[in-house]
Amino acid sequence: MGAASWFTNLDIRKRHDELILVKRYKPEDYPKYDNYDAINVICLMEESRRLREARSYSSKSVRRILR
Repeated sequence: MGAASWFTNLDIRKRHDELILVKRYKPEDYPKYDNYDAINVICLMEESRRLREARSYSSKSVRRILR
């Protein structure tokens, strides 16, 4: 069996959480897949997590996290 994708619009609690955007989308920063009109958002999610963690630490810790 080949690769599978699951897209849904089920009404779950997470769907109603506020989406906090921390960066503007620039196409040159996020290359598209060759065979599908989509971008890899894992890198966006990881960067967002690091920024949230950085806000809760001192400035010395922030520099260490963002390396």
